[in-house]
Amino acid sequence: MDYLKMPGLLRIIFVFCNKNCITVLLCCLLLQHQDGVSSQSDENDVSVKYQKDGNNAILTCTAKNIGSRKIIWTKMSEPYPLTVGTTRFTPSRKISVKVNNNNVSTLTIRNVQLKDAGEYQCRLSGQVFAAEVITLSIKTGPDSTFLRTTATTVSAQVGGTALLPCEVENINDKLVLWKSIKDDIISVRSKVYIGDQRFRIVHDLAPQWSLEIQKLKESDFGTYICMVNSDPVLTRSVNLRNAAPPQSSPQLLLDSHFKKRITADAGQTVTLTCNFQSSPPANITWYRRRSGSSAREKIGEGNILKLDSVSVEQSGDYICIGENGNKPSAKGKTKLIVVAPPTPAAVLETTTFIPNEPTSPLLYAQKRTGVTLNTHAKLKCLAVGLPRPEIVWKKSGKLIINNFKYKIENSEEARHARHSELTIRQAISHDLGDYECEAFNQIGLTSLKLELYALV
Repeated sequence: MDYLKMPGLLRIIFVFCNKNCITVLLCCLLLQHQDGVSSQSDENDVSVKYQKDGNNAILTCTAKNIGSRKIIWTKMSEPYPLTVGTTRFTPSRKISVKVNNNNVSTLTIRNVQLKDAGEYQCRLSGQVFAAEVITLSIKTGPDSTFLRTTATTVSAQVGGTALLPCEVENINDKLVLWKSIKDDIISVRSKVYIGDQRFRIVHDLAPQWSLEIQKLKESDFGTYICMVNSDPVLTRSVNLRNAAPPQSSPQLLLDSHFKKRITADAGQTVTLTCNFQSSPPANITWYRRRSGSSAREKIGEGNILKLDSVSVEQSGDYICIGENGNKPSAKGKTKLIVVAPPTPAAVLETTTFIPNEPTSPLLYAQKRTGVTLNTHAKLKCLAVGLPRPEIVWKKSGKLIINNFKYKIENSEEARHARHSELTIRQAISHDLGDYECEAFNQIGLTSLKLELYALV
């Protein structure tokens, strides 16, 4: 294969091709990988090893956390993959692949020749990029040109300086070129072509052709390729990574610690928790908004807010806001309902009163209701209080919910009263007995027993 005609290199032939390249007769064929591995996954999901087997090269890729993803082998100078999973895509029959236990892929290159030299990438399919690169170098003799072992991942921060290493042994009359992954030509020899004085070639020693980038910008991070116009062309990919964690605005974690609603008895200790995911970490502030009010007051900081010996007056909305300088901020809201100890039930058979100040619930109901078995039974309960009470129904201490057996219908009256009707469908002897109508607001809780009995 003519490496100088590969896609992606056509634009650089006029500055890069050594027209006097002569094929060298091999007096000794020595395969070695230069430990040139470039892990581009933060989780180090992929690792690659090389071994020699006679005149064959064996590359082994081990992946973790693979799930349903596939291992893909690519020769980086080729526009197409060599293998995908257990399928060989390249038409070359000297390439074969085996996959063991779904996470170890072995690529064998039989009867290795000079044209097989280059970078081989093992990566995982899927949206999360995880890959590693290994360099297969072939020396044709003591004076042959090859790339020395150098780092293939460089970390730096915005505003700093990065040195991307590239060292060429026995360069002779060949040229060194740097380009970006987008095929933008950066330099040939020591000449920089992009018109950016932040870029320069460091050539302090004969083999050194490193690329230095000063005053780094966010857009500088990515993959750069050092190329030597030997036959075949030698390449070394260097990944420039941002050492600083990526900036992100806060996001509320809906984990097991976060509660949208908490009901507590007066005197209990209540712990509210809000955790945010962000970079840099978020500063968390707590606010309280009393029931019936739109104003809020600051009451604490940090991801945990502890309230000792809560009282009914502490009921309301508790809001946590996470901020780290990146917009937008994030917030969570927990509604806290503090219930006072039960007060004696007030049962009135006449009209109700209208409270004009905060009042714990008063209940109005018919204490005994008869039903003909196998017909529907209805129990009614009226709760009056300020704020308007909530009503729940219970039987034998267990909460009743709407289902095939029970139907609960509620209606509101002004700002102080709530009507509730419990229907027991097709009542049988098992349904007879005591029911509880329980009403509560932020001032107190009241419970009243109602009896359902069978009509003769």
